[in-house]
Amino acid sequence: MICIVISFFDNINGPRPLLSIPNTLNDIDLNNIASLIDKTFETGFFIYEFPEYKTANYFFEIESEWARGNKEMVLLTIVFDLNFDYNSLDLQTIMNDFINELSNITNLFKAFYIFDFNRKKDNEVKFYYEKLKELIIDFKGSLPKETLAVNQNQIKIFVFGLDRAGKSTILNRAKTNLFVKTSPTINLNIMHLLFGNIQLDCFDVSGQKRYRYTWRRFIVSSQYLVFVLDVNREDRYEEAKIELWKVLSYEESKGIPLLILINKTDLKKKIDLNYFINFLNLYKIKDRKWHIMSTSALYNQGIKEAFEYIIKDLLSNQLTMFSM
Repeated sequence: MICIVISFFDNINGPRPLLSIPNTLNDIDLNNIASLIDKTFETGFFIYEFPEYKTANYFFEIESEWARGNKEMVLLTIVFDLNFDYNSLDLQTIMNDFINELSNITNLFKAFYIFDFNRKKDNEVKFYYEKLKELIIDFKGSLPKETLAVNQNQIKIFVFGLDRAGKSTILNRAKTNLFVKTSPTINLNIMHLLFGNIQLDCFDVSGQKRYRYTWRRFIVSSQYLVFVLDVNREDRYEEAKIELWKVLSYEESKGIPLLILINKTDLKKKIDLNYFINFLNLYKIKDRKWHIMSTSALYNQGIKEAFEYIIKDLLSNQLTMFSM
C-alpha cells in the first residue's frame, strides 16, 4: 500500500486533497485522486485504476452546518501498487465500517475548513483537522496485514498495560530523551520513534478500563507487543496479569513476540525479574518469543535498550515487517 488519502469538495476550488497518510504522493497525483469526486455520482465504494497505481475509493457525505446543502462531500482513498491483488468486497466492508465511525463524530466537518482563509487560524478547526488525521492513522494501522506493503524499515509496536503504568512516559523519554509527565491517554496515542533508519510506530493504547475493549483492533498488523507494568502498584499486579493474558489469547496477537517492561524501578530498592516471570506465568507462553526487562523513565534506565532489543530481535530473526 502506498498511502491513504482524504479528499473533499471545496465550494470554491472544487475537489481537492485534504491529507495523505503517509505523504508519499506528489501534488499532481493527489489532485488526480481528488478529481475522482467528479467521476462518481452516488455515494459508495468503487475501484479506479490509474496508469501508475490502483485505488480503492469510498465516496460519502458528512452532515455539515457550514457546507452548501448542509453536507460535506468526502472521498476516502486507499492507494495500492499496480501489482497488488485486492479483495474488493473485503475492502468495501472495512472502509464502510470506518466511514460509519467517522459519520458519528460530532463537528468533524470542521476539519475540512483548515484551508479556509477566514478560519485557518481557528483553533477548533485545527483541533478537528488533527483529530481526523489521527483517525486516518488509526485506520491505516488497523488494516489487515495482507493489504499492507512490505517495508523493512518500519515496525508497528502495540504498547499496552494498565492506566498509569508509564507507557506514554516511556515513549516520550525514548523520543525526546526528556522525562515528561503525561496525562492519561484517551483511547489511543501514536508515537513515532526513529532509531537509525528504523522507524517504530508505537500504538500506545489507553489502560483505562473503559477503553480496554478497543485494544484488540489496534493489534492488527503489529510486529511486537510491549506490556508495561508499574512495579510500585502491587495492588494491581493481578489486574495487570489478567489483561496481559487476555491480549495473548486474542487471535490477532497470535505468534507476535512479547516484551514485558517492569517500569518505575526507581521506586523499588530491589527488582527481582524472576518473581514477575513466575507471577505472570510467563513460563506458560509457548506460542511466541518473550523477554522481560526493567525500566525507569525518570532516570532513563533501560528505555533505549528496550527498543534496541526489539529492533535487533526482529532483524536477527528476519521476520516479515509490514508498514502500519
